[in-house]
Amino acid sequence: MGNVKNFKMIKVMFLTLFVFALLLGSAFTSQQAQAASSNTDIQLKAAGHTNLLVVNLMQHKIGLILATTTALQLKSQIESTDGSLQTYAVQTATGSTRADGTAVAFGDVLVVTAADGVTKTTYRTATLATVSNAYIEPRLSGSSNLVAVYNKGPVITAYKGITVANLLAQVESSDGTAQTYAVTDASDAAKSAGALAAGDKLVVTSQDGTASITFTILLVDFVRELDTSSTAFGQYTLSPGLTTSVLSAGASINNYAQNSASNGSHLQVAFTAVGQWIEMTANVPTAGEYELNIGYKKNNGRGNPQLSIDGVNQGPVVDEYIVTTDAGMYMANLGKVQLTAGDHTIRFTLIGRTAGTSYTVSLDFLGFTKQNAAPTITNITSVDVTTTAGTAPVLPSKVTANYSDGSSQQADVTWESISPSQYASAGSFTVNGTVAGTTIKAAANITVTPALKTAAVLSGTHSVNAGATFELTYGLSNVKEDLYSQDITLTYDPSKVEFISAAPLNSTAHAIYSKATGANTVRILMASLGENNAVKTGGNLLSVKWQVKSLTESAQTAIALSNVVIANAAGEEKVLDSVSHNVSITYTPTIDKTALNASIDDAQSKHDLAVEGNQAGQYPTGSKAALQTAINNAKAVANSGSASQQEVDQAKADLDGVVQTFLASVITRIPGDVNGDGKVSIADLAIVAKYYGKSSADADWNTYKFADLSGDGKIDIEDLVIIARLILDFE
Repeated sequence: MGNVKNFKMIKVMFLTLFVFALLLGSAFTSQQAQAASSNTDIQLKAAGHTNLLVVNLMQHKIGLILATTTALQLKSQIESTDGSLQTYAVQTATGSTRADGTAVAFGDVLVVTAADGVTKTTYRTATLATVSNAYIEPRLSGSSNLVAVYNKGPVITAYKGITVANLLAQVESSDGTAQTYAVTDASDAAKSAGALAAGDKLVVTSQDGTASITFTILLVDFVRELDTSSTAFGQYTLSPGLTTSVLSAGASINNYAQNSASNGSHLQVAFTAVGQWIEMTANVPTAGEYELNIGYKKNNGRGNPQLSIDGVNQGPVVDEYIVTTDAGMYMANLGKVQLTAGDHTIRFTLIGRTAGTSYTVSLDFLGFTKQNAAPTITNITSVDVTTTAGTAPVLPSKVTANYSDGSSQQADVTWESISPSQYASAGSFTVNGTVAGTTIKAAANITVTPALKTAAVLSGTHSVNAGATFELTYGLSNVKEDLYSQDITLTYDPSKVEFISAAPLNSTAHAIYSKATGANTVRILMASLGENNAVKTGGNLLSVKWQVKSLTESAQTAIALSNVVIANAAGEEKVLDSVSHNVSITYTPTIDKTALNASIDDAQSKHDLAVEGNQAGQYPTGSKAALQTAINNAKAVANSGSASQQEVDQAKADLDGVVQTFLASVITRIPGDVNGDGKVSIADLAIVAKYYGKSSADADWNTYKFADLSGDGKIDIEDLVIIARLILDFE
């Protein structure tokens, strides 16, 4: 007997060691894969990075805190994000290797080579990085909608048609720190989508929230690049004395790198005397009026250029001088000019300097923004006016003017005079009007209808419930003379409604007598007391109250002004046309929802007490959700004011059926049978082994806790031993 027990224990130990071997083999395979990693992502070294502030993987940019940070300090304060062995090299803007002991300079990059020795990624560097930085620059790639981003000014120049999404996707922090961006319109209202318009702005807030910069967005149709590194620069001509040989010897024309400049660089022309110039050709695709803006770098050693186009000075002289602490890229507006399509000669002439001893001029780009021509009125929408014979038509003081740009707006109009003979009888005619700024005439088409006769009016609700009360209003329209008395007869169906009372609504007309004159009629007499209290303009005069009978089905009925006689001050009577008012009576039966509500309460109680899981006495995952859906559907019927008794009964039957299905789904299971196949076997051991190491501290514990056979809140060797024993006992 003892040998049998020892044999079982050996089998348990063997199964446990087998599971551990599988786990260790998986870890070993992971280490082998890591050795050939192609990962080039880096992060700040956890052991210390005193010279570095941030590594931005999205921008491939590294923010250096100090301008004196050396290449060696940069390389020694970063590491792989996955622990793989990468190699690092700092290169200058010209591609040469930066010596370890020398400081990282503007334009330097870090080249990261992955452990596989093949995959490489280049990271740009930015010095003086700080979490309070709100400066931005165009993204190195994918910024085709942008011309330049100037942090001085500050202004973003972009091509027309750029959207909010384009802008947000094409700018980034100048030092890799995490900034936030918000686009607003000219009135500072938030703008989350759509094309950008003139006056829109981008608000940049620093990572720590202490600094923000609002950039004005300048939209252009096209630009003339002015730096020679641009493929669009083309040919240029220099004034006498600034030949190519002279430039190479002293006075020079060079491109200077600047992240925020158009194409990443701007042109500097080292003029030596006032009057010298540089000129080139700019091609204008379509004729029109253009607003010109020039981008350039201000500094303390600068000359001041004057732009001319085809020999005519354009805009003010550009003052390029500024103290060194404020040096940077700026924009200057050079006014508007009318240009024909085709090539134009643009020249920048040195006029002088504001201060210092240098005549150097900076030129980045010349932006052209086409102006919309002032729209003209192309037509005026005619107006239609209706009046009755003998009444002068009332014409509008404004008309809708339609413009050449597709817009419309209201414009003041002066109409021609109208003779009374034109509206004395029924017919139609046209009156013209004058609008300032155009010879196009406004037109009013006037229709004259026959004079309206005095009419009785009966108004009010057209829908009531059985057993309810309601009111109708009696009145007159188109009163032509002073009226002092009225004789009103109302006819109705007494099987459906009953007359209750009548009350005056006008202080000048009183209901002095009302009487039922038959089974289905009531007669009301009204009089206006005193010479000054005549009914002159009509309107609502009397409120008549009715009671709906307690019907057992819906019905239609009508109440009519079957006879209305009015009289004026001379005692002359006039009989008015009869008027009928239709009323729909709705009968609403009572619906019994008692049984349905009881079923809902019972189902909800069973739902709330039930527990989902894989253990005996628990319910399958998702079964409670299905029951709750059925409960919610039943509640919808119970809460509906339009549900019929048949729908209520059906909702109860449906819910009761789902409850029975739910109760029948309760789980019963053999101890240790974690996969529910009716036996305890090595298949169950495999499942427990798969979740080895999981515990109640894991967020998804509910998914795995069925494998916790010991019930101690974790899946460990104890659970493996338990199931191994159960396997042997089961066999």
